[in-house]
Amino acid sequence: MRKSSIGGPPQRVRADNTTHSRNPSRERPSLIGRPSISGYGNSRLSSYGNQRQSSVNQFSAIPKLGRPSSGIGVRGRTDVIKDTRPIYDKKYQAQCIRQLLEFLISHQYPHPISQKLLELPSAKDFFKIFEFCVGQYWFGYKQVPKMEEEVPRVLKLIGYPFTISKTQLMSAGSPHTWPHLLAALIWIIETLPMTALNIENHGGIDAFIFETSESETVSLEKIIFDDSVRTYLAFMSGADTFEEQNTCVEKILLHKLQGFNVEELNDENTRLETELALMEQTKKKRRKIQEAIENLKCDFKLLSAHVSNLRDYRKNIAAENKTLEDELGMLSANLQSEREKLTKLQEVYEKQSLSPADVERLKAEQDSLKLEVDKLEKAIANIDADIWEKSMKQAKINEEVEKEASTYNRIAIGLKLVPETTELARGRDFRLYSGFSSDPVGAFDNTVKPMLLTLKKSTEDSIRKKEKYLFQLKGDNEQCSEGLTELKANLEKVEKELHSLDEEIESLKKLSQSDKMSVTNEIESVQQEIRNLEDRQRQVLEEKDRLTEELKRLTAIENVKKEEVVELTATLDKDYTKICNDAEDYKNSVEQQMDIYTETLRAKVMTKRAHIKQLQEESRDRERRLDLMFKNLH
Repeated sequence: MRKSSIGGPPQRVRADNTTHSRNPSRERPSLIGRPSISGYGNSRLSSYGNQRQSSVNQFSAIPKLGRPSSGIGVRGRTDVIKDTRPIYDKKYQAQCIRQLLEFLISHQYPHPISQKLLELPSAKDFFKIFEFCVGQYWFGYKQVPKMEEEVPRVLKLIGYPFTISKTQLMSAGSPHTWPHLLAALIWIIETLPMTALNIENHGGIDAFIFETSESETVSLEKIIFDDSVRTYLAFMSGADTFEEQNTCVEKILLHKLQGFNVEELNDENTRLETELALMEQTKKKRRKIQEAIENLKCDFKLLSAHVSNLRDYRKNIAAENKTLEDELGMLSANLQSEREKLTKLQEVYEKQSLSPADVERLKAEQDSLKLEVDKLEKAIANIDADIWEKSMKQAKINEEVEKEASTYNRIAIGLKLVPETTELARGRDFRLYSGFSSDPVGAFDNTVKPMLLTLKKSTEDSIRKKEKYLFQLKGDNEQCSEGLTELKANLEKVEKELHSLDEEIESLKKLSQSDKMSVTNEIESVQQEIRNLEDRQRQVLEEKDRLTEELKRLTAIENVKKEEVVELTATLDKDYTKICNDAEDYKNSVEQQMDIYTETLRAKVMTKRAHIKQLQEESRDRERRLDLMFKNLH
C-alpha cells in the first residue's frame, strides 16, 4: 500500500510528493535519489515556502531546512543584489516613515520621536533607532564607539541582502543616504516576526512552520514530517521494512480524516486518478474551454467598460435631470405667482363697474400706451446701439491708452525711472496705469509731469554743469596740447644737442683710444728700454764675475809663482791695486748709470699714469653730464 494513496483528499500534498512514494512491497529503496531529513522542505513544505517569505535571520531559532531561498538574505552569494524597492520615491519614503514611526511608538521607543525628525535624522538619531530595532532581536544590545563599522556587521549578521557602506553611515542624514538606511530599518521591522521570541509566542517552532486551519488540530505537513523522521530513524537503525511506521501514519491519517475506510479512500483515489487521466486526454476540450474563458474575459472587459460608460451616462443624465428639475421648480413657482396675479386681477376686474364708453376709452389709452411703449423700445434700442458704438469706441480708446501707457512704462524702465528703487525715481512711482478706475491723464498731469519737469530741470542743470566742466576740460586740453607742442620742440632741440654730444663723445672716445694707444706704445718702449738695461746689467755682472774669476786665477798664479815673482811683487801689487780700483770704479759708474736711468723711467711712467688718470676723469665727467642731460630730457 502506497502512502500517497492514504492522503487522498489533499491533492496538493500528493502532487508535491510524487517522488516520496514507497514501493508496494514496503521495502526501503536505495539511498540514491532518496531525500535526507534536511531536505524535506524541497517538496513537502513547498506550499509553506510559497506562503511565507524566506528571510530568516541568524538570530532566529528556525533550523536550516536546506531548500533554496527566495533570493533575499542568501549568504555566500557573489553577485551584487540590486534593491528593487522604490526607495527614492517620496510616497514610498512617507509610507516607510509612517510604518517606522508606528513601530517605535507601539514598542515604547525611549527617545523623542516625530515624523519631521524621521524625514532627515542625524547620524546620532539613526544609531539610536538602529540600537532600539536590533534590541528587539537581541536583548541587551548597546551601541559601540565605532557604529560606522558596527552597523554593516550587524546587518550582514542578521542577513540583510543589500550592502550599507561605511561612507554612507558617515553622512546618515543626507538626502542620498537616508533612503537606504530607512529601507534597512523597514526590513528589520518586517523580519522581526520571524525571530525566536515571536516563534515562542506563537506556540513554538512546529506551530510556526506547520500552519493549521481553525478546524484542524494537526496539519498534514506535520504528520508527513513526523512520519519521515520516524522512518529515517528506523532506517538509520538498520530496519529494511517499515510496517510499524506505515501503520502508525495510517492510524493518524484515519483519525484525522474522521475514520474513513481505507478501501473507500483507495477507490476514491483510483476514481480520481481515472478522472485525471480522462482530463489529461481531453486537452483539446480544455483548450476550447480556455479559449472560451479568454473570450468571456474579453467580453467581460468590454462589458465592464460599457457598464462604466453607462454609469457615466447615468451620472450625466442624473445631473441634467437635476438641473431640469430645478428649472421646473423655478417655472412652477413663476407660474404660481402669475396665477396669483391673474386671480387678483380677475377679482379687481369683477369688482370694478365700468361702462362700455369707459372700456372703449381704456382700450384707446391702451393702444396709445402700446404705441408709446413701441416708440420707447425703439428709442431704447437706438440708445443701446449708441451705447454699443460708444463702448466700442471707448474700448478702442482704452486699448490705445493701454498701448501708450505700456510704451511710456517701457521708456520709463529704459530711462531707469521705474521701479521706485532706482536712483532717478527717488522713491516715486512714475508708472501709468490703464483701466476704468484709473486716470492716466490726471496721473500724468498731476503726478508724473511735475516730477518729470523737476527731473528735467535737475537734469538740465546737471547737463549745464557737465558742459561747463567739459568746456573747462577742453581749455585745459588745449593748454596741455600747447605745452606738449613746446615740449616736443624742446625735445627736438635736446635731441639735436644729444646728437652733437654723441658725436663729441665719439670723437673723445676716438681721441682717448689714440691716446691710449700712444701711451701703450710708450709703455712698451719704456719696458723695452728696461729690458735692455737689465740685459746690460746682466752683462756687467757677468763681466764682474769674469774679472773676479780672473782675479782668483791671478791670485792662484801669484801663489804658485810667488817665489818666482818675489822681485816683481811690488809691481804686481801696484798693478793689482790699480786693476781693483779700476774695476770698482767701473762697477760704481755702471750702478750709478742704472739708477739714473731707472729714476727717469719711473718719472716717465708716473707722468703717463697721471695723464691716463686725467683722461679717465674727463671721460667720467662727460658721462655724468650726458646722464644729467638724459635725466633732464626724461
